[in-house]
Amino acid sequence: MDDAARARLARLMTRGVGRQVTLVGPDGEHAAGEVRTERYDARARVLRAVRAAVLCLAAAAVSVLIPVAHFVLVPCFVLACPVAAWKAYRPTRMVLGGHGSCPSCGADLVIQRAEERFPLRDVCTACRVSVTIELARTRASPVEPKHA
Repeated sequence: MDDAARARLARLMTRGVGRQVTLVGPDGEHAAGEVRTERYDARARVLRAVRAAVLCLAAAAVSVLIPVAHFVLVPCFVLACPVAAWKAYRPTRMVLGGHGSCPSCGADLVIQRAEERFPLRDVCTACRVSVTIELARTRASPVEPKHA
């Protein structure tokens, strides 16, 4: 992992709520890791949906300038607008990202942003093995701050 990626990961790991996870390899090997999660209230979800819709409409407006292709691109972007807005509005909790060790090769594994639906799946960039990411079994659940 280069210095820029380490800096991005360090900034990411200060956001949201930390949760311990277990990374499971294809042969049942286990390794520990941590993800950062964030819960979105109704206002944040609506803002994300509006942002997605505006981006689709902006893409449609720009594609008006492309000769011939605008006959296909503009209707596609306009029709994609409500779909993109719904996909942005739907998640109430997101995994912002995280890190751990690959259970197969031991390399650093950066966990990508995804909707919080455990178990998650990711691929080790070093050995190309599919890794399952599960919540760690702990006695006490993490305390999560409430957002207004």
